[in-house]
Amino acid sequence: FHHVEPPPSLLNGLYRDEEPIRQDGYVTDVITKEAEGFIDRQPANQPFFLYVAYTAPHSPFQGPGDLRPSPLPPGSELWNQDEAPKDVYRAMLECMDHGIGSVLKKLDDRQMTNDTIVLFMSDNGGTASGRNAPFSGHKGGVFEGGIRVPCIVRWPEVLRPGLTFDEPCITMDFSASMVRAAGAQPEPGRAFDGIDILKHLAERQPIAKRSLFWRARRAANTRKAVRDGSLKYIADHTGNRLNEYLFDVLQDPCEKTNLLSSRGPEVQRLKLLLKEWEESVKTKR
Repeated sequence: FHHVEPPPSLLNGLYRDEEPIRQDGYVTDVITKEAEGFIDRQPANQPFFLYVAYTAPHSPFQGPGDLRPSPLPPGSELWNQDEAPKDVYRAMLECMDHGIGSVLKKLDDRQMTNDTIVLFMSDNGGTASGRNAPFSGHKGGVFEGGIRVPCIVRWPEVLRPGLTFDEPCITMDFSASMVRAAGAQPEPGRAFDGIDILKHLAERQPIAKRSLFWRARRAANTRKAVRDGSLKYIADHTGNRLNEYLFDVLQDPCEKTNLLSSRGPEVQRLKLLLKEWEESVKTKR
């Protein structure tokens, strides 16, 4: 409700056009109203791009009925990402669900539904406050529970309802899809990191063999992973300690059986792929 950054700063966290603002209301509802207003302002038959970045169910954990006279104190457990009260967590998710429904209804009201692409996804798996079952791990890690997320696409004029796609993809794939759908081209010499995944989905085309990579650094911890085919290698650097894993995520999507000691050649091959990728994406200055 108070739209501030976590302690100790408690700085204002709400901006419009890069300027800090103060606005009453539950932040999920505020974001929904802004999105609806943006759609209302769009001229008919003109393309637009709208990115609706809900913060729910992020800390501070407050439901839509939990208004307080002042921000949560720094010592409050409700700032802890991993210990949300379950009823509050559910209320935050339900409020976001209603907000998404309101945005979709606004598209209906403006008769924009049939030629608007709607993408729904998360940037990471849930924290320990959520439930990533049956997958292992949480937000901030590279086990499946931290990186495998729901993705729903609605494009009535192109994709039939109920269509599913079991090929692994990555969020960056949608950049290529959106640019192509908008009739644009990437800048010369600036190829996309991903592929046009929606084209593959619409045309039911198999994806050419490729490797997917992840790297996440938080404080002194660095987590890396590479998936090639069904095999996934993880290097988890926690301080000075290195934990390594190899999983067959098709046979073992819950990542319960570590194959590291029994599949030495595959481990070395995947470690080399990961090293080469890290070199290829280093900043060139």
